[in-house]
Amino acid sequence: MTYTLDRTLWATSFDDAVGRTKSALSKHGFGVLTEIDVKATMKKKIDADIDDYLILGACNPRMAFEAMRLEPKVGAMLPCNVILRGVDGGDVMVSAIDPVASMQAIDNEVLNSLASKVRSMLAEVVAGSDDYEFRPPSLEESKLRPLLFRCDRNRNILELTASSSRVCRKGRKLLVKLRCQPKHRSPPSMP
Repeated sequence: MTYTLDRTLWATSFDDAVGRTKSALSKHGFGVLTEIDVKATMKKKIDADIDDYLILGACNPRMAFEAMRLEPKVGAMLPCNVILRGVDGGDVMVSAIDPVASMQAIDNEVLNSLASKVRSMLAEVVAGSDDYEFRPPSLEESKLRPLLFRCDRNRNILELTASSSRVCRKGRKLLVKLRCQPKHRSPPSMP
């Protein structure tokens, strides 16, 4: 069993990834109790240079209260850590602890059920850290049916969705908006 929920954000600045992750945490009822800049700490304490690495101690007060009511010593396993770390020259990995895995040490079925709920919430946070901004389509756009392709760095199409309201982001992670003509169905050429 893995012990983290993971997602890589391609071609994303570290600061942008931190902001998006904090926003996703907030949307799901989590506050950030602690913020540990591991990169700065390693440099200061042992003069080691590492890639960006940040630990966010996230807590959903309602869930934490319920967990402590069920098991008073569970606080030793709180808060739920979410880490962000720079990987592959410009990408950021977001990882959250899997509460189900961490709570296996405690023999309490009700607590395990609560951990499962928190796991679902954190999975949405990790997935939501890659959200794109949305805007309503213009009148002109609403007459067309754009298709969005999500591509990897090698320009292989990973995902195709139809939407008229997604704003494309810049960078190596490409979302290409097509305006499909009835006779033209080939994939787009990409820059």
